[in-house]
Amino acid sequence: MTFFKVKKSLLAAIILTLCLMIGLAVWIFADEPVSYKKITTGYISPSDISIDGNSAYVSDATSNKIYKLNLQDNSVQAEFSASQQVNSIYAQGDTVYFLEGGLAGNIVKTNSSLSSAEITAETGHTPVDMVIHNGKIYVACRYSNEICVYNQSDLSEVKVIEISREPMALTVAGKYVYAASHLPDGAANADTVSAKVTVIDTETDSVAKEIPLLNGSGGVKGICTSPDGNYVYVANIIARYAYPTTQLDRGWINTNAVTIIDTQSQEIYTAVLLDNVEEGAANPWGIECSGDDLIVSLSGTSEVMVIDTKLMFREIDIVKDGRNKNVATISDIPNYMPFMDDCKVRIYVGGQGLRNLAIKDGTAYICRYFTGDISVFDIEDKKETSSISLGEQPEADAVRTGETLWFDATMCYQKWESCASCHPDARVDGFNWDNLNDSLGNPKSAKSMIYSHRTPPVMITGIRDSAETAVRSGMKYIQFNVLDEEGLNAIDEYLKSISPIQSPYLNRDGSLTEAALEGKEIFEDAGCVKCHYGPNFTDMLRHKSNSYSDTWDNREFDTPTLVEVWSSGPWFASGQFATLKEAVAASLPDDYKISDEKLDKLTSYVGSIGNQGEYYGAEQVKIRSSDGKDVYNALYADSEIYEMSVRKQLPTDKNAVVTITLYGDDDKEITSKSITLESMDVGDTAIIPLGIKTGAELKVGAYYVVSIKAEDGSSLATDFTVYNNG
Repeated sequence: MTFFKVKKSLLAAIILTLCLMIGLAVWIFADEPVSYKKITTGYISPSDISIDGNSAYVSDATSNKIYKLNLQDNSVQAEFSASQQVNSIYAQGDTVYFLEGGLAGNIVKTNSSLSSAEITAETGHTPVDMVIHNGKIYVACRYSNEICVYNQSDLSEVKVIEISREPMALTVAGKYVYAASHLPDGAANADTVSAKVTVIDTETDSVAKEIPLLNGSGGVKGICTSPDGNYVYVANIIARYAYPTTQLDRGWINTNAVTIIDTQSQEIYTAVLLDNVEEGAANPWGIECSGDDLIVSLSGTSEVMVIDTKLMFREIDIVKDGRNKNVATISDIPNYMPFMDDCKVRIYVGGQGLRNLAIKDGTAYICRYFTGDISVFDIEDKKETSSISLGEQPEADAVRTGETLWFDATMCYQKWESCASCHPDARVDGFNWDNLNDSLGNPKSAKSMIYSHRTPPVMITGIRDSAETAVRSGMKYIQFNVLDEEGLNAIDEYLKSISPIQSPYLNRDGSLTEAALEGKEIFEDAGCVKCHYGPNFTDMLRHKSNSYSDTWDNREFDTPTLVEVWSSGPWFASGQFATLKEAVAASLPDDYKISDEKLDKLTSYVGSIGNQGEYYGAEQVKIRSSDGKDVYNALYADSEIYEMSVRKQLPTDKNAVVTITLYGDDDKEITSKSITLESMDVGDTAIIPLGIKTGAELKVGAYYVVSIKAEDGSSLATDFTVYNNG
């Protein structure tokens, strides 16, 4: 009996051991599961504030909300949910106006209790600021480059006025509306490159004058009028783009300023620097007057600057009288850093992402975009006295953290600039910069970050093998000294998360115009698709360009993505083309002749390219070569295609089936793998393990295709194809 018990126990132990071994083998050799990065939503992001009586109204850009605040007890009295992102707010009496949306922008009229939307009128693309004058409302529409004029009573449209690039802020002085444009609109290799202030005569609703700001002026965020109406103040950056980017000391690359416009002559009076000799005042944003004080929010450094304008003009008069030993003329003031030392005080108020501000009874109320609250600042005592919470802020995920870091100049040596100084909203600043990564003497137009992680190599000459490398090299080079790898990874996640802005070339509903549809046929007929194909509209190779700057060698350039190319001007390596039409014309083959009418249609199509219909996007296919190096969106022999990330980009209720197929140079299928993704929200990313070996015998000309379809077989994205180019 004992023998049989022992035998039975031994058999059970053997079976158990075999089961464990089989289970371990299955665990080791089974495919790893797909993992998901979920996007965090519900952030509170105050961007604009307007005060009427004892109430303040705040626009929230990411929660699509408006808040009514009681300034007597700093409490939130009411909320209103808009249908789109809320860009700006304006309160007057019992009426509150807010500006919402992007391509399908609106101005909405509601009451002071925020109980309902009473009237809605269509605007241009992304309305961002408004003023009221003599019964008319003037709305700045950023991406359609327009000022839309309405009757205040019923929001009926009066006129649409075309102006300079990206109008951002408006102010009234006398019978004129002054519209400050964000970026330069000319060629980047011109003698003078600067943003403009457009003066609009409200009697005729026409452009009375354009005032170019000082050379290098851009990044314009705010504008206001002095209480006496004699001056208009503009908050902007002055880029020292003519110098090679060899250092940051003393504002060598970027300085931060207030430009002063004389409203009598409607000319630039001068500009004063906000920086200290060894401490930058990066990214001035909101600007308002309070008596003799000028209040500026410094977004990059989380500071408030209080400028005594009486002292400032006294110092300017000393220069005019020839009594300043360091500054010969008022045109020299913007180049003398200590000029404002006795006229300004800067105070750290904490929080992150200072934006627009409003003033009541000697108190400034300042929006803090990333913190999700309002800073309450006593102007006379020059200190923050309290803050007003707009609600519970979700914990920041990697994307939000990366965005916060992008706008943060405190990481930079002496706080001279943030990433947003040269790449506002991760796009372009309109200037040429002479970086050192491919030698001196070849200034290049700043590039947009759109799809940079999807389209290696990066930089205009393709000098960096990936956006990850460029982020780390750039941060080190520009002396962002405090960022660790976690912070750098967060910036990667932010840049990867950016969706293309819908193009102003599109119909209001996001569809292609008739001209663009015809232009698409011309695009294919002209052979543009040879280099600009797939969802990213690039072959990710270097080619010699059809057009060169006089100062450039006859070198090869990286094929740029055409996704959101409309926003990336001026175009070509040296920014020599001020219009997209010029750039498109220069890109056509020499032997392809085209009428001006067809060129317009082709430009309409190229300018329309975004992510329409791309519900999902193959973000990065990661390759590990035999030497252990990781590369992205490439293909090599003797390597492993080990992982792929796919992002949900547009709303759809269809789940995605992702298939990656490897083909030989003879177009014969080598291997294929399909994965069905779970339900995802817009902004979520799926990380898909692959484990596909390419083999040492893989020849040049082999390729893989990523196809994303719904379970019913309908397409959810354009096929993404990558070749082995050796």
